[in-house]
Amino acid sequence: MKTNAQMRRIRRHLVAAGSAMILAAALAGPAYAQDSGSNVAPVGAEESKGSEDIIVTARRRDERLQDVPVAISAITGDTLREQNITNIQDAAKLVPTLLVGRSSSGAGSVIYMRGIGTGSLSRGFEQSISINIDNVQISRGNAINIGYLDLAQMEILKGPQALFFGKNSPGGIITMTSADPTDRLELSVKAGYDFESRQAYGEAVASGPLSDTLGARVAVRASDGQGYFHNDAVAFTDGRGLIMGTFGGRYPRQREIAGRLTLQFEPSSDFKARFKLFASSNDAQPVVRQNLYCPNGTPQPVFGVVDLREDCRVNRSASIYSSPAALIVGYPDPRGGVPYTRNRVLLTSLDMNYSPGDIDLTSVTAYFVNDQKQYSTFSFGQFGANELQKYSAFSQEFRLATDFDFPLNATVGTYYQKTDFPVTNAALFQNTPVDPVTGRRFSAQQDMDLDTRTYSIFGELSLKIGDTIEINGGARATWERKDFDYTLSYVAPALRGVFPMGRNVNDTLKENDVSPQVTIAYKPSRQLTIYGGYRTGYKSGGYNQSQYLRNATTIRDLIFRAETASGFELGAKGQLADGRMTFNVALYDYDYKNLQTLVFDAATVSYNVANAGLLTTRGIEIDTSYNVLDGDSDLRLNLAGSYNDAKFHDYVGQCYGGQTIAQGCNLNPNPTGIFTGQDYDGRTPPRAPEWSLGGGFNFGTPVGENLRFKLAGDVRYTSSFDTHDALNPRAKQPGYALINGSVTLGQDEDGWELSLIGRNLTNKIIYFATIDQTGQGSGTGTAASVYPDLVSTTEVGRSVSLQFSYKF
Repeated sequence: MKTNAQMRRIRRHLVAAGSAMILAAALAGPAYAQDSGSNVAPVGAEESKGSEDIIVTARRRDERLQDVPVAISAITGDTLREQNITNIQDAAKLVPTLLVGRSSSGAGSVIYMRGIGTGSLSRGFEQSISINIDNVQISRGNAINIGYLDLAQMEILKGPQALFFGKNSPGGIITMTSADPTDRLELSVKAGYDFESRQAYGEAVASGPLSDTLGARVAVRASDGQGYFHNDAVAFTDGRGLIMGTFGGRYPRQREIAGRLTLQFEPSSDFKARFKLFASSNDAQPVVRQNLYCPNGTPQPVFGVVDLREDCRVNRSASIYSSPAALIVGYPDPRGGVPYTRNRVLLTSLDMNYSPGDIDLTSVTAYFVNDQKQYSTFSFGQFGANELQKYSAFSQEFRLATDFDFPLNATVGTYYQKTDFPVTNAALFQNTPVDPVTGRRFSAQQDMDLDTRTYSIFGELSLKIGDTIEINGGARATWERKDFDYTLSYVAPALRGVFPMGRNVNDTLKENDVSPQVTIAYKPSRQLTIYGGYRTGYKSGGYNQSQYLRNATTIRDLIFRAETASGFELGAKGQLADGRMTFNVALYDYDYKNLQTLVFDAATVSYNVANAGLLTTRGIEIDTSYNVLDGDSDLRLNLAGSYNDAKFHDYVGQCYGGQTIAQGCNLNPNPTGIFTGQDYDGRTPPRAPEWSLGGGFNFGTPVGENLRFKLAGDVRYTSSFDTHDALNPRAKQPGYALINGSVTLGQDEDGWELSLIGRNLTNKIIYFATIDQTGQGSGTGTAASVYPDLVSTTEVGRSVSLQFSYKF
């Protein structure tokens, strides 16, 4: 019988061998190879040898990707299935300028594109880049935790998209369309194992007609993983005499099950109704936080204790602690003090379309619920936070579009949405003694509720001049009302002089916006589209739900204003060599006013929200795809590159922890004469890399009888970028290259397929968000200071999976 050590050695050898095989495959192709290999279809790209158009819905109707005057990256359903892409983080690694990562608190994620996005710290912020699933708009960062399965396509729309997608899309939209029922019976199963995260997964799909007018599709997926990181924490006794526990082993463990039911009713050629019901359950542990920088070379003490397992480097070793029983008394749902995240999702939509002749009427009714509970520990387990939140949204959209045999046509619509967002957050953020009445040790508890109602109308006129010119102009008007209620329901006795227990504030915020858009497209042939446009976007304002009320806090201190975007885009997309080569070029220049920002101040344990005066983003994106081979074998090469120049203007923001006067913390003195602000003018915002470059290849050839061999590889390079919201130079993510590849053997049509899939083969561990260690740092805004340690949320590194699928 093999020992555990022998088994670990065997697993390491298998992973190393598999990685070497895939890496060799990835590098065997030309080094200039990919936007995403087969993974991403560049704007204008088509399927094998240019014979089949890719259809997208960027303007809420089916159109050839080649014809749409929008910068889009489209990832096909086949690629998503073959590469086992089941979350937006993995999909983002295929798209230049798109950065997506998880966070342990606040918004729940960071989603950035072209340097535009929303910081991870505030749950009060909507996203600058919304997610649209089956025509249902979700602008909360936690949406990245939804289990994605059985997708027909994913589209990444870049730049403001307010006209057709509404508010909270000034940076773009990520749309996902799940597969519909088929016109014949289809059954498929898939199972795989990721050696790095020790994750087993399986998926099954059944689809087909139930009658001549009714079709159904059922898809289910389950996964169980032990985690990519090693939790090396060792139990210790802190300065309060409390024992911080540990649970060792792999981290973060995750177990998920998700399913979707689709019913499609089509009684005639002019009416179709489609109902989708999606549900998922995800039980996991929070994301990994590691010390990125320690000014002393080793971690600084918290409550007089130093974490001896923390090596102040970003790697696979983490130290995650659980809280002792004495520390979690009175928390709403701490689950024994072991860090956890529980996520439950329900998403339903009813899409009805009636097309009597040249008029198209569409109704989309949707309901979405995301119920999340979480307990996290910080600073070696000595701080903790327990959060319960439930976001629910009902929406209704009506659209009417004409398609007359006439130069002028129109699209008009209305949209209504009602959301409810109650949150309970209890946290230990200062060393507070035991409450003699309740036995609690945590510092304070917030209870909040945010109700939002949104109304909008939109319309666009489309004028065709001859066969080559099309002019589109329209606008969306939005009215929004937010009702906010906030109670500081508990405060530890020692802190009640600063944080008034029982204080309640409530307020109503009303906003309105008009977002116009004009586009001119020139189409001299089916193979070429040249376009230019003026686009605008809008992200609603709101309330800072991360800040704890103080005696001097007013409701105005919690409000942040709406964020708006406007600018120009010029592009061209075309086909050459009889459709075998496609290309796309897009130039953009946008201004973002009142960009919503929030910075965590670890010294005072406060969350400071502000609106930046102006942020500009300018750049160019180029991608191309070339199908090299004819016949039974096929080879496709892809190249992509982007340059993005993003800069703050007219913005004085918060200093980073430990920043001295000489280092630029020399503005906005407080009443004691200590400076609190620095000038951000001309500086690059966080998570805005200048360069994104990629290349890849896809090769397929028949081998033997009814078998096909496939090989794919790609490389994507991202230049360095800041990860700290206050632009601490020590929190910069260095430039990195991600190498992906896959080797597949299977039957040419329906039947079995076996794949070895590798992502991030050189095991780059990257990070998108960094904050100061709680309770550390001093002297900010003075001549001498002490830097805090910096803590980053790190992303999972290499993935090597063996996957088997069978299609009946």
